[in-house]
Amino acid sequence: HGTIGTELILSILERSGRLWHAQREAEEAIDGMRCRGRGSADDAVHTLRLAHSRVLALRGRVDEAEAELAELVAQRPDDLRAVSQLRGIKAGLSARSRGNRAYLAG
Repeated sequence: HGTIGTELILSILERSGRLWHAQREAEEAIDGMRCRGRGSADDAVHTLRLAHSRVLALRGRVDEAEAELAELVAQRPDDLRAVSQLRGIKAGLSARSRGNRAYLAG
């Protein structure tokens, strides 16, 4: 059945603001798939890791999200969703850094 059920649950949890629960749900689903012998290159695991990184970013754990996305992009450079999410996180971090520097400069 793939990851459609888990993705639906994650979407509902995200939209209701229950990000911690969404993160746990994604982590449990990924761990469950890996226990059944599915590796990181598996499509379903890749999809769930992409969702997991999105939830991490929403929770403010941007460094973890960036690291996970960088790994996903390294595995599949043609995955436009992962590339786009990584680009967005890097742009956000860059903007925050510029803002911090401007604030410190007065």
